[in-house]
Amino acid sequence: MQTHTKLFLAVLGVLLATRLAVMCIAPVFDPSESRYAAISANMSRSGDFTVPRFTHKGEYQAFKGKPPLPFQLGGAACRVLGETPLAVRLPSFLAFGALLALVFTTARALRGPRTACAATAVTASSVTLYALAGFCMTDGLLTLCVAGAVLL
Repeated sequence: MQTHTKLFLAVLGVLLATRLAVMCIAPVFDPSESRYAAISANMSRSGDFTVPRFTHKGEYQAFKGKPPLPFQLGGAACRVLGETPLAVRLPSFLAFGALLALVFTTARALRGPRTACAATAVTASSVTLYALAGFCMTDGLLTLCVAGAVLL
């Protein structure tokens, strides 16, 4: 294996392991993140994976502000891992990983393995993407879908 590939894998591994560790430790704290986490947990508890629902002003109602896919994936993760901060954040983290794979394969096909490693390392260390990978938000899946539409 070439030196730049080994360095790339080491840096990428450290970045992903750090993000995953912080996801496990940090509580859900942002108002939007807690709302989205509650919606995912409600889906898991109720078994209704069709319509996202949350409690607003004491009333249990449908949440029509965002597409349901992130909440459905969060609810499925809650079913498998329990209602933990890691479970509700896992879909964003996996979307981030899929985005990195997409960047790598596209860059490798266009420019070769050295450029692919560099492009993926830059993407992985982007502060915004790195932060969003560890939050229960809809932005990770949205970014993945837009990048997929542009790059594929």
